[in-house]
Amino acid sequence: MRMAFRSLARAGACTFASLALVLGLSGGFTAAASEAGQAGLDNTWACSVPSGYTYDRVASQLNVCGSGFHAYYHLRAPQDNIWVCYVPSGYTYDQASNQLNVCNSSGFATSYRMRVGQDNIWACYVPNGNLTYDRVTSQLNVCNPSGFSYSYHLRTPVNGLWACNVPVGWTYDQVTNQLNVCNPSGFASSYRLRG
Repeated sequence: MRMAFRSLARAGACTFASLALVLGLSGGFTAAASEAGQAGLDNTWACSVPSGYTYDRVASQLNVCGSGFHAYYHLRAPQDNIWVCYVPSGYTYDQASNQLNVCNSSGFATSYRMRVGQDNIWACYVPNGNLTYDRVTSQLNVCNPSGFSYSYHLRTPVNGLWACNVPVGWTYDQVTNQLNVCNPSGFASSYRLRG
């Protein structure tokens, strides 16, 4: 009996050591797989939207993300010129559309054509970063699918550019008051940038 117990204890210790080794190694593989998985989530479906992603469709699925009906998201990696249900920080959009059963599984919701902020494009707002704008226009059903809203002509700041605002790290050496340039329905200041 004593011999059987020692054999069993030795086998258990070996199994425990093997299990610890495997678990220790699998932790490294799990981290690597997790990093690879994070990069490979574009165009896949998930129960939540992880940091660094957006989504372009949502469906209501029964017993997939829990008991009962829950949202199921079609993930997208942020990139220029794709339609999404929300625009992540650091990006902008240039069109908005109200669509049925796309960003809301049971009704209408707004979709946005996402843009990477860059020089010389029209956008619905100026994204965070090193951009400014030199013109504003009010357009019907472009940035707001059910009315008028402003669009901004984005610019990368350079010396001598007349801009509607002065970005962080820049100054200006002249100011002028212009009609329908930085304000689509009246006068507003433009600033000649220096940096």
